[in-house]
Amino acid sequence: MAGVTINPVSPRTFELLEMETIESQFPVAFDDGSGFPMFTAYCAQCNSPIENQHLRGIVARPRRDIYSIEAAGACFACKIATPVHYRLHQDGTMTGMSPETQKWTRWDKRPGFFQGILHKLFPGRF
Repeated sequence: MAGVTINPVSPRTFELLEMETIESQFPVAFDDGSGFPMFTAYCAQCNSPIENQHLRGIVARPRRDIYSIEAAGACFACKIATPVHYRLHQDGTMTGMSPETQKWTRWDKRPGFFQGILHKLFPGRF
């Protein structure tokens, strides 16, 4: 990914890589039945999905309406570890630092997967 600064691996990143997989801590569900069935992180350098067995860390629930993810993902193609810090909200949004803008950002998991594909294939029609 152009413009990404790769920092040395921190001691905390090494700790996270020794923890259980993020996949093993999903799905997460809120009291109203909503939730997130899965989570995928991407390499900060090549933007490829990080394989589930190499994305490790902690999924915590600091509030009833938020799950937090603190993790690190190892990309063996790039030989780097990508730190991951996001919050999953009960309203279906996710917040975290945008890799592109380096600003705190809110993403919406809606619209659905297929609507997103249709929007990209047929701009302006969906």
